This record gives sequence, structure tokens and C-alpha cells, in this order.
Amino acid sequence: MENTEVAQRVGRLVRRHPSDSARLKRQATTMAAIGVMAFTCGTPVLGAVIGGSEGGLVTVVFLLATGAISLGLSIRHFVLARRAEDESFDVHEQGLVHRTATTVTVVPYDAITKVEAMSNTSVLLPKVWGTDYMCFISTHDSGCIGINTFTHDVRGLAQTVHAAVHRGHRPPVPGPS
Repeated sequence: MENTEVAQRVGRLVRRHPSDSARLKRQATTMAAIGVMAFTCGTPVLGAVIGGSEGGLVTVVFLLATGAISLGLSIRHFVLARRAEDESFDVHEQGLVHRTATTVTVVPYDAITKVEAMSNTSVLLPKVWGTDYMCFISTHDSGCIGINTFTHDVRGLAQTVHAAVHRGHRPPVPGPS
């Protein structure tokens, strides 16, 4: 969908909220390194336990589980980073546009039924998963757009869309610079 067609449907662009694929890639690389180190340390300990050494079973389980979980998370984050490379959520005068490398979804504010934001401030795991702050935007056609903390200023995006949908406060278009 061309920018002129989008502008005709939802007005001019107010601001763009791109997804942070670089942050996802950094986290994926770190998790992969942790996973490899855990397996590297756990494999000799496993060999010793199988060879008849006393104890070490808890250490083996811990290291191999850490390795498996870390490598699984790294794969997940690499996949998410690939999807997020060209992804953005664009706030327009009269609606939201979700862009990916292959699709453009235009959602006028009038088509949005609910904007629900959730904050999870527990220690570490939500930050790793990108779920320490989530926003779900539901539409009349039962669609749902999920936005997480890997999107720049997700809180500001959620507040802007919520104000536009539930209070009728449309986002102001920046003036000429």
C-alpha cells in the first residue's frame, strides 16, 4: 500500500515507532553464548557422572537445562529480530499503521474497540521476553495487534492510541520545521 493511499485513509503521519531488531539480535547473541558455555561446562560433568563419579547430578541438570533454555530463547529472539527488521507502528492523524517487510495494516481509530496495556515489573524474565510492557489493540473485525517493549516508546504509543480511541484526543500533527 502506497503512502498516499495510507494518508487518504488515516491522514498524515504524526510519528513512527520502529521495532528494535538490533536489541533483539544483541539479546539473542548473548543468550546463545550463555547456552554454548553452559553446554561446554555441562558436557564434561555429565561424562564424569556417567563414568561413576559421585555427586554432580544437580550441576549437570542445572548446566544442561540452562544451556537448552538459553539456546531456545536465542533462537526465538533471532526469529523475532528477523521479523522486526522492517517493522514499525506509525501513528497517523486518524489511525494506526502497522508496517512489516511484507504487509501494511491500516487501522482507523474508529475501527479499534479496545487498547489494553499491561506492565510486568517482576525481576528479569519479562525483560528478556520483551513482555515487561505489552499493549494489545483489538479491532471490530476481531483482529488484535500486539506490541511489546522491543518497539521504541511503546508506552507513548499505547497512551496516544488509547487517548485517540477512548477519549477522542487525536494526536497533533507536528508543524513545519
